[in-house]
Amino acid sequence: MRCEPSTSTELPANHTRDPHATSPDSSLFVRLRSIEVVLGYPYTFSIDMWSLGCIAAELFLGLPLFPGASEYDLLCRIVEMLGQPKDQMLKFSKNTHKYFTVDA
Repeated sequence: MRCEPSTSTELPANHTRDPHATSPDSSLFVRLRSIEVVLGYPYTFSIDMWSLGCIAAELFLGLPLFPGASEYDLLCRIVEMLGQPKDQMLKFSKNTHKYFTVDA
């Protein structure tokens, strides 16, 4: 299965690539969310380590590691940096259809 980020009109109107955009979603918590949380995949305590790693990187770099203005933007930045999530994660996540389309 090959998936690509969706450009559907079903995405929130406030999804943007501008890290300084203001929206209800642009908060500290958006940029600390793990991919499991965004996609609705069952998660464990590993999401806490993800958030801790994002905080540590931000303290070290002085900039957010993934400065997403929305969950869509955050997911795009994670995919750009770390690659596409595994097919199993995409298959069993509740929100995959919101962010990815399947290429045959």
